[in-house]
Amino acid sequence: MKLTNENKQYEEKIKETENFIKESETDEILATDRNKIKLIRNELIRTEADLDDIKYNVRDAEVIVNNMKQCLEDRQDLVNHYKFKCNHVKELLKDQDESISTMKIQFEQLIEKLNKEFDDMKKNISEELRQLIPVINELKLTQKRLDTSETLLCLARSKYENMKKELSDLKSQIETLFEELNYAKKNELSEEHCANVNKQVALWENDTEVHINQRNDLKETIQKLKHDIKKANLNVKEKQKELCQLKMVEKDLRENLTEQFQQQATNLAKCRGIGSTEAYLMRQTQNLETERKSLNMKLACLPQRNPYCTHPCKTF
Repeated sequence: MKLTNENKQYEEKIKETENFIKESETDEILATDRNKIKLIRNELIRTEADLDDIKYNVRDAEVIVNNMKQCLEDRQDLVNHYKFKCNHVKELLKDQDESISTMKIQFEQLIEKLNKEFDDMKKNISEELRQLIPVINELKLTQKRLDTSETLLCLARSKYENMKKELSDLKSQIETLFEELNYAKKNELSEEHCANVNKQVALWENDTEVHINQRNDLKETIQKLKHDIKKANLNVKEKQKELCQLKMVEKDLRENLTEQFQQQATNLAKCRGIGSTEAYLMRQTQNLETERKSLNMKLACLPQRNPYCTHPCKTF
């Protein structure tokens, strides 16, 4: 608009000059005015050339502005896309927080339940052990009695063998006496000698009867000890069976406890896995937020961009 007004002014000046030339009477003034007209025309030509250059520059500027508008629209779409992703991540984090809170409550309830069951099991095991202590003591006492009975049995067997040997010796002596008695009867020894021999035989027979009675008593004692040992062995087997049952109960309780603690550890690992997912989503959200801020800073520079701009956004 400014250039157009200047052109009009120049044209008016030219017309005024031409009219002035027509009215001039001297050739010198006319020549001077013609030179002025040539200068004005040359200046007008240069002005038109500058105007064309300015028009080309305006077109280039319009192209740059349109490109910048398109780039700004693309960046705005990208910002909207990241905003949508941020909102989606926030919703996921919200749902994840609710799920984590629910699992934390369930986990705390599970821990409380397991602790209670563990305390009950400890009480049951302690009670079983208290009941087991008298059984073990009785088992030890029975074992001690069994050892004593076996010792007595060995002593009785040894005594029985000794008495058996003594009885054999007595039988041999009696047989020897009978042979001497028969020999005396055949050779008609004195009556006194026969009486002494008969008296000795009677004593030995009496001793033999006593030994036989002692041997029978020993047999009865041995039978009684065998019966006591057999009964003690049965009692020991029953106590060992009870002890095995109690050990099986204790083993089952320990396995149950181990299984429950493994389940507890699995649940804890799941909760930790949820925590790592939450941390990953938080990191992703922070990265998106940082990228969004960077885009906003770059977009803020876009309206100032021109061919002569030295701002870093020029290469963006």
